Formats: sequence, structure tokens, C-alpha cells
Amino acid sequence: FPSHDTSVLWGLLIVHQCAAPRIWQEQDLDLIQQLSVQLEIAIQQANAYTKLEQELQVTEAAKVLIKEQVADLTAWRNRYEKVGLVSGQILYEFDFRTATITWGANTQLILGYSIPELPRDLDGWVQLIHPEDRQHFEEALKHNRLNKLPFFEQYRVKHRNEYYIWVEDRNDYLIDNDGMVIGVIGVIADITKRKQDELELQHLNQSLELAVQKRTQELWQVNKLQRTILDSADYAMITLDLNGIVQTFNAGAEKMFGYSMSEVVGCYAPVKFHDFTQITEVAAALSQELGRSITPGLEALTSKVNQAKG
Repeated sequence: FPSHDTSVLWGLLIVHQCAAPRIWQEQDLDLIQQLSVQLEIAIQQANAYTKLEQELQVTEAAKVLIKEQVADLTAWRNRYEKVGLVSGQILYEFDFRTATITWGANTQLILGYSIPELPRDLDGWVQLIHPEDRQHFEEALKHNRLNKLPFFEQYRVKHRNEYYIWVEDRNDYLIDNDGMVIGVIGVIADITKRKQDELELQHLNQSLELAVQKRTQELWQVNKLQRTILDSADYAMITLDLNGIVQTFNAGAEKMFGYSMSEVVGCYAPVKFHDFTQITEVAAALSQELGRSITPGLEALTSKVNQAKG
């Protein structure tokens, strides 16, 4: 007997009498036909039950899988929120497909807004940015999206209490299983204190620069006055540092020794201007007078002065 689907043959129903030949009557054939219909119905029900049971098994397996996936997603969401709380930064996601922002932890801590109070679209967020920073923010965002670069910018955002704070905004791209960019995930940190410290440091540096400029000008004027005094004298005036190197060399010294100031300042010791034989004689005389050996050179010129200071 065939099924209602004529392409499938379920089986054959055979009725026979083995004891003796039999001429089948019309009522016999009707009975056999009715039996085949009942068998067909029974087989259909059995197949339907088997199919339903298989579908139920698949459904149950799908339910278990969905439950596991939901549990995994919940666990990751909890971790995500905990990381946000611990970091002290605002976590957020922006979905390119829906053009919506999903806000995470610390929005009230940093901005004063609860999550429902914050805008879900980018235009709403831009309206919270300081008017002086909006153009830069939008240009940087456009540049980074166009070049597939991570976002990193600092700008001012209006707090719920109607004042602006400095924030540092970082985000990077979210990729789906097919390798398609579906959005960004990022963090926003409050850097107001850092900006205030940077501003104070900048003001301090400016003050120091002004003070250095003022002191430099004062020293230049003092040096100029000193140089004028030295150059007005008719006699040679030379000053040395602790190593005996010439520090000043006035016009009188230039006339007396024939060297220009630029030739000797910072380069020579005064022994250059003395006869070495004379310095040797002075060193020998001082050695006898002071009772210790005096070497010809700078020591011969300064030993008496040093002894007087001692």
C-alpha cells in the first residue's frame, strides 16, 4: 500500500487462504481496503510521532545551548562591569549597525549622569562636548574611522552639575566572526586633575622663564657696567677663576700685553704674560721664604695671597 506521498512505498498487504482455492467477494476486497487505510493511518501517526520526538530532542538541545550561551554572556557582562568599576573609568560600546551607544560602569561617578540619562546616539554625546573641542573631536573621529585607526583623544565634557571636566577617550574596533567591523569598545577616564597640574606646571615654567630672563638682563647690565669700569681704567686688570684661568681682561690689559680679550678669557693662565725665567726666580725665593717647595707657574704668583687668606 502506498503513502499519500506517491514517491514512497511503505509496504505490501497480502491476504490469502492456504487451505483451498477461494473466490474473493466484493465485501472481502472492501474489508482489505479498509484494513490498508487503517494501517496507513497508523504508520503516518508513528512517523509523525518519531519526527516530533526528534524535533523535541533538537529543541531541548538548542535550549540547553542557548542557556549555556546566556550564562557565558552574563558571566562576561559581569566581568566587564567589574573591570569597569575597578578601573574607575567609563566603559562603553558603539554599534555601527544600530548607531547606538551602550554605557557601562562609572558614568555617575565621573559625569554625574545615570546610564538612562546619557545619550544613546553619537550626536547626543557630541552635544555634551565643550563647544571649543567639538570640531577637533569630530575631525579626529572621521580621520580614525577612515584610516581604521584606534581612537585616542582628550577633550572637555559637560558634567551633570553644569561644569566641564577633562576626559581621555580611547577605543578600538570590534570584529565579528566574519571579520567585519561592527563597532568600537572604549574607556573614558577623568583627567581633570592631571590637566590642572599640567596647567600649573606650565604657569610655573613661564614664571621661571620670565625670572631667568629678568635675572639674565640684570646680570648683563651688571657685566656691562663692570666692563665699562674696567675698560675706563688706564692700568691692566685681570681676574682669574680657582683654576687660574682668565675671566676678565680689560682694555688696559689689552694695551699692555697686546692680546685681545677674546683671545685670553677662558683660555689662558696669567703665567703666559710673564717671563718664565723671572717666575722661576720668584718661585725659588718664595720656597726659601715659606719653607716649602713652590713650583714655577700659577703657584708662584698666588702662594703669598693664599697664605695670607689662611
